[in-house]
Amino acid sequence: MGRYLPNHLPGNPTFVVRNIPGAGGERIFRETLADAPPDGLAVAVAHPRFFKRELVGTDVKHLDINTVKVLGTASAVAVTNAMYAFKDYASSWEDVVAKGTPAKVGATAPGDTGGVGASFVELVGGPIKNVYGYGGTSEIAAAFDRREIDLSSRGDPDTAKSLFPGWVEEKKIVPVFRWGTDPKNDAEFTNYVENELGAAIPPHLFDVIQLSDAQKALFSVTETINDKMTRLFIMHPDTPDDLYKIWVDAFKATAADPEFLAAAKLLGREVGYAGPEEIVKILAEGSEALKDPVLREGFINLAGVK
Repeated sequence: MGRYLPNHLPGNPTFVVRNIPGAGGERIFRETLADAPPDGLAVAVAHPRFFKRELVGTDVKHLDINTVKVLGTASAVAVTNAMYAFKDYASSWEDVVAKGTPAKVGATAPGDTGGVGASFVELVGGPIKNVYGYGGTSEIAAAFDRREIDLSSRGDPDTAKSLFPGWVEEKKIVPVFRWGTDPKNDAEFTNYVENELGAAIPPHLFDVIQLSDAQKALFSVTETINDKMTRLFIMHPDTPDDLYKIWVDAFKATAADPEFLAAAKLLGREVGYAGPEEIVKILAEGSEALKDPVLREGFINLAGVK
């Protein structure tokens, strides 16, 4: 984004990309939303966990989700996600349930977005036990491969083909339940499951465990925030409206720029644009839904926020 965004800004300015570690990632807000002047020359990329914390009333210093200027994200990609099992462990969710003991799932920490489906099933009392402490996708996939864990979302095509291609080539794994967008809208997932794995499209997680309407609403709110607010670009809340509009228009144009899209494809990254209006709407709906104390408590557990 930093390479192609200047092409859509007046004067084609030079970007200086800075990595600002510290305070668990919170320092970026002080640097760009407090210390920097609101002159339209500083932009930050924020992790969605900080917006989740603000939604449940945990103050993130220097970030106010009601006033921060949002440019949008180019990472709002609607995909189908799934939990996978090795066929010699289970060929369906019914097989998992029939074992009578919780299936172990590896995750980095509570709120791991890659495993939100498994975390939700565990939260509502389903037969899943999350095991935390893994360093990331590679470690989780390796643990899955050596059968240290029973189920994993890291059987997805990108991870499996790059790290453990034998899973796919020998059709060793099968999805047992899914979440996210309808497979009819995700041709890559459908082709992967049906043609490359030789399996059937699995049921949605809402269909494998009995849920109340409130529980379904909880998952939907969490899933939407995870999907739509990844790598969110933001600016100082006092940025003048005319400068802000220039940035918003430039960001949207960049997300549709053929050169940017081609570069993203080479890196294996999908692009999906969500603009300020959509993000603000999501935050407003989330704030309203989380006024319900039961949903709020569930969201805190599911999203891994305090």
